[in-house]
Amino acid sequence: MGLMSGLLSQVVHLPSQPGSLRSRLAVAGQDITRRLRGNKFHCSAETAATFFTLQDLIEFFDKYHAGHHQEALEVC
Repeated sequence: MGLMSGLLSQVVHLPSQPGSLRSRLAVAGQDITRRLRGNKFHCSAETAATFFTLQDLIEFFDKYHAGHHQEALEVC
């Protein structure tokens, strides 16, 4: 999770382009989130909070770049 958070933090603000690093990391992050729901995982609370915050920011910036500003504000 720490590594994924570090990678996401570098690209989260970028517009999503098909096949881009940001797009691939967003999909991987969603997969990780789905697998973690309801399961125990071993990392610090800070690392988990950072990862889940970055997942929310991905959703925020996707909506922002799509021009859905009001929806983007409702994410966070």
